[in-house]
Amino acid sequence: MLFITACGPSDSTAQSCLRFDALRVDLEEYENHPSPNLDKRFETAEAIAAGFDDIRDNARDPELAEAADVLSELYWTVLDVYYDNMLLGPDQVIAEVVDQVGVERVKSANLTYERICGEL
Repeated sequence: MLFITACGPSDSTAQSCLRFDALRVDLEEYENHPSPNLDKRFETAEAIAAGFDDIRDNARDPELAEAADVLSELYWTVLDVYYDNMLLGPDQVIAEVVDQVGVERVKSANLTYERICGEL
C-alpha cells in the first residue's frame, strides 16, 4: 500500500519574520543574561539553533531561508566547538567559529533579515 503525505504550506514572509523576531528576542536575553547553569545555557542555544533550522525549512522566501541557514550553522558550530572543548573561553570560541562559518556570511544573513523584515 502506498501512502502519500503532503507537506504543509510554507511560511509566508511575514510569518518567517515573526519567527526571526522571536529568536532575536531570545538571543538578546541569552547573550545579555546567560543562565549560570551550563546545561540550561546549552539547552537554550540548541533551541535557538533549532529555531533557525525551523525557519530555514519552512520559509517561503529563499533569501530568508538562506539567512536562517547561515545563522543556524553559526549556532550549531558554536555548540560543536564548546562540546569539543569546554575549557575554551568566549574569545577562543568566537575565533574558532569565525574561521569555520565566516563573519561576512553572518553579517550578510543579518542584513538580509533586516532588509526583508524591516520592510514589513
